[in-house]
Amino acid sequence: VAPEVTDEVTTSAPVITTAPETTPEETEPPAVIVTYEFEVIESVTDLGTTGGIKCSAIIRYPALTGLEDKAKQQEINDLLSQIAGVEYQNRLPNAGELIPAGTAVSYVITETAVTYLGNNLLSVRSEGIIDYIDDANDEEFVYCNLINLSNARDITLKKTYADFGRVIELFTSGKFKQISGDSSLTTAISLEGLMDQYKYHAQYGTFPETYFTHDSLVLVVETNRENGFFAEFSIPLSEVADCLHYSPIK
Repeated sequence: VAPEVTDEVTTSAPVITTAPETTPEETEPPAVIVTYEFEVIESVTDLGTTGGIKCSAIIRYPALTGLEDKAKQQEINDLLSQIAGVEYQNRLPNAGELIPAGTAVSYVITETAVTYLGNNLLSVRSEGIIDYIDDANDEEFVYCNLINLSNARDITLKKTYADFGRVIELFTSGKFKQISGDSSLTTAISLEGLMDQYKYHAQYGTFPETYFTHDSLVLVVETNRENGFFAEFSIPLSEVADCLHYSPIK
């Protein structure tokens, strides 16, 4: 059973996605600036105590506050809550066995935010850690969600991408820019090596976590512990438009 989400609001964060400015010479009308607001909802579940150490699951997710359709807003927020609970269950399914056996472990979502909202699309990025007391098996992670605002449903990455094979080609040819993670990552591991884990995406649905900003596609590429667990790489949406079924510019 997923931890019950409380109504406690811990953070309120208005976010503005700014569109590129237009010049007087341009004939196209200025792009609409999308403004959206969200609050971070937090739930804390006591997982038990072992060796005098209290273990817990701290789950956070963004809840929209600025949609005109309040029924739709609630439906979307309920979905985001459900997703947060499922992610916890999937990432730490054996907490009920580990803690009674003497392994102290906690699950914490440290950051969660809306990265884009508009054009019938909501993009969310959440970052967290599975924290073991001995630090030997700690795991840092990011998960992302794309929500179709018209029906309040999660969009799978298989449906998001029209041609992920082409995205891999762009990545391995150096078209993406690293925006987070170990700065020496691409020295230790080749671009081709980073994409190897996703080469069977068509058969097994192995895609990197993905989110949007108003002008970029961002891939969260998993790495090993020595290389910081993950790194993020971005590319302008204009360069991958034909590779996507869903994006802020479609």
